Amino acid sequence: MKNTKTITILCLLASAFLAPFAAAESPTVLLKQGIYVEETEGDLDKAIEIYKQVLDQAAKVQRLASRATFQLGMCHLKKGEKEKAAEYFQQLISKYPTQKTLAKKAAAQLKEIKPETKESVFEQIDYQVTRFMGEKFGETAAEAGQQNLLINSHVYFVDSDGFSYSGGLNAYYNWTGRTTGKKVHFGGTSYPNQTLYGVDGHELNTEIVPDKTRPNHWQIYWIPDEPLAPEESLYYGWSRNDKQKLAQLPGDVYSLVMQNKYGSAVIETFFLVLPKDLEISKSNPPTDSKELLDFNIYWWTKQVPQNKNHIEHVSIKKDYSAEYTNRLKNKITVSAAKSPDGDRLTIQYATIEICKAAEVPYQWNKSQQLAGEKARRYIEPINFENISADDALRSILEPVGLKYAINKEGVYLTDIKDWAKNLVEDFFQHNYRDITSRRTVEWGQPTTDAKGNVSISYKYEQVIWDKDKYLANQIFTFDKHGNYLNARKVEGFPKSLGTVPVPAEDISSKEAVKKLVNKFFSRNYRDITSRKTIEWSELRKDSNGNVSIRYKFEAVIRGKDKIVTNRVFTFDKNGQFVSAKDVEDFPIKSNGNSKNENSSFLTPEKTIQTFMAAAVKLDKNKAMVCVAPDSHDYKDIKRIFEMSEHPFNIMFRKLDTSKPTKIIEASIIDNMCTAVWQVAFKEEFTIEGHTFKPGDTFDIDGNLRKYGDKWLITGI
Repeated sequence: MKNTKTITILCLLASAFLAPFAAAESPTVLLKQGIYVEETEGDLDKAIEIYKQVLDQAAKVQRLASRATFQLGMCHLKKGEKEKAAEYFQQLISKYPTQKTLAKKAAAQLKEIKPETKESVFEQIDYQVTRFMGEKFGETAAEAGQQNLLINSHVYFVDSDGFSYSGGLNAYYNWTGRTTGKKVHFGGTSYPNQTLYGVDGHELNTEIVPDKTRPNHWQIYWIPDEPLAPEESLYYGWSRNDKQKLAQLPGDVYSLVMQNKYGSAVIETFFLVLPKDLEISKSNPPTDSKELLDFNIYWWTKQVPQNKNHIEHVSIKKDYSAEYTNRLKNKITVSAAKSPDGDRLTIQYATIEICKAAEVPYQWNKSQQLAGEKARRYIEPINFENISADDALRSILEPVGLKYAINKEGVYLTDIKDWAKNLVEDFFQHNYRDITSRRTVEWGQPTTDAKGNVSISYKYEQVIWDKDKYLANQIFTFDKHGNYLNARKVEGFPKSLGTVPVPAEDISSKEAVKKLVNKFFSRNYRDITSRKTIEWSELRKDSNGNVSIRYKFEAVIRGKDKIVTNRVFTFDKNGQFVSAKDVEDFPIKSNGNSKNENSSFLTPEKTIQTFMAAAVKLDKNKAMVCVAPDSHDYKDIKRIFEMSEHPFNIMFRKLDTSKPTKIIEASIIDNMCTAVWQVAFKEEFTIEGHTFKPGDTFDIDGNLRKYGDKWLITGI
C-alpha cells in the first residue's frame, strides 16, 4: 500500500511539474521550461527555440528578455558556436544595461570568447616571434659588451590595413650583488601609455608613475614574480599602446620611417615584423631576415656614433596572392572557342579567359617559361557555367600534367612535377629541423587521385644534427590546392649511411663547454620559451676524455609553466653531444601544476592520448601544447579549435569519451613517428559523404617528431 501511494504521489508531482511545459501559457513559464530543457535534458537546440519564443512574447519585459538572451548565448557557447554566442552576449549588454547582474555575466563570457587586446606591438605577433627577436637582441648585446658599447632596439609591426605598432627590446642586468627586491627601477620614459612584456610574450607586472622632478616624464618600476639573482639579466619588450596609420603612396604602397636618436654611441637594431600578405618593396638592405609562422621578420643593425640619428626608410606593399586565391573560388561563367591568333583554342588562351572572368591577372611570360609546350596544346572549346574558376582551371590543366600556381603577380602555369617539388621544398623549410643538410638523389613522377590530391616520391640523403647520415625515401601528398596532407616512408627506408666527420669543438675550459650547452639549447627543447641561469658547476672529465658540466636553470615552458631543472650535459673529447641527464629530484615545477608535464609526452602514444583527451573537450590550450609550434600543420590544427564549423571540431564533439583512444600503429624511425589511432562515435557524424553511426570507429593518421625528451605532433 505504501508503495502504491508513493508511486501515485510521484506521478502527481511529475504531472504538476510537466503541466506548465505543455501549456506554455506565459513567457515566465517558457523561460523556466527552456532552462529545464537546457540544463536537465541537455537538448540545446530545443532550448534555443524556447528562448526565442520568450524573446518574441516578452521583448519589452527586460527581466525576461535579458535572461532569455543570456541563455541563448550560453546554449550557443555550449555548442561551440562562439561567434553566435558573442552576438547574444553583446546584444544583452547593449539592449539591457539596467540588468546589471546579467550584463556583468555577459561581459565576462564575452571577455573569455574575445579577450581584449591592447594596441601593442607584442599583442599583434606570436610569442615565438618575440622570443626570436629576444634571442637576436641577446646576441647583439653580447657583441656590444665585447666592444664596451651600449645596445638599443626598436620593434615595428605593420598590419594588413597599414597601421603601424611600435615598441622595443631592452634588458635589465642585476649588477647590485644581491637578489632583486619587491620593486626594481627600470628607468625613465616620456611615454606613460606603454606595456612591458617578457620575451616569452607574457605581460610584466609594472608600475609607471610620474617623475616628481621632471615634467612630462615618468619612472618605470618592475614588480618581479620571482627574484632575479645577482649577475642575471631580464630581457623584455616595451610597447606603446597605440597605433598609427601609415602614409599611403601610389600603387597601394605604405611608407614607414624607423628612426631614433639615442645620444650615446650605441649598437642599435630596428626590427620590422610583417604579416605574410605584406612585403618590403624598397629599403636599404636589411642585416638579415627570417620567416617564422605567419610572419616575416627583418632587422637592421648598425653601430650609431654619438649624437647621430639612426634612420631607415621602408616602402611596404600588399601581396595580393591570398586575395587572388579567394577570387578563384568564386563561380564564373565563361566560354571560348578559339585563340585570337588561330582557328583552335590553346590551353594558354583558355586559362587567360578563365582568369579574366575571375578578375585575376595572368602571367604569360612565366607560364611560357615553366609550362612550355604543354601550355600551347590545343583543346576543345570551353563552356563553363556557374562553376568555380579553380575547378575550371583544374579541369583543363590536370589532364595534360599542368598545375596553376599563384604569387603576388597573379596566376601562372607550371608543370605538375615542378609544382609538387616546390611544395616539398617549402615543407622542408618548416619541418624536420633536425635535418641539418640534405642532398637530392631522385624525384619520382607525380600521381593524382580522384580527389585531385597529388603525390610525389622523393629520395634524398639527410644528415641529422651534423652527425648521422641516412638515405631517405618518402612519398609526399598535397591536396589540390597545395596544402600538405602527409609524408609516408617507402618500405625499407631510411637506410643508415654511417656518420659524418665533424670538426672537433673546444672543451678546454668551462666557458667553452657552456657555449656547447647553449648551442645544444638553440637546436633542442623548442618548448622552452625562456631560460634563466641559476648555477653552473665546474667541469668534470672521465677516463674516456668526455667532459661533463652540471647546469641548473629555470625554464618557462611555452610561456606558461616555470620549471627548475638541474641537468648534467656530457660531451665527448671532440665536443660532440653525448647525453643530458637530470640530477635526482629534478626537474621541479616552481608554479602551476605540481607534477612535471613532460611525462605526458615521453612517448608518441602518451602525446596522442594527451592530445585527444583535450581535443574531445575542445580545450585548445591543452591540445596545442601537444603540437610542435614549428610544424607545417600547426596553424591548421589550431584552426580546428577556433572554428566551430570545422569538420574535425564537429567530429571531436561527437566522439564517445567513455572509450579510450586506441593506438593502432606507432612506427618510430630515429626522431620521427608515423602513427594511426582509432576513435569511436557516440553520435552520428558525416564527412566527405560517409556517415558514421554511434559505435562506429574512425582512424586518424598523424606524424610526430621528438623534440628533446618530448614527442610532439607535427601533422594530422
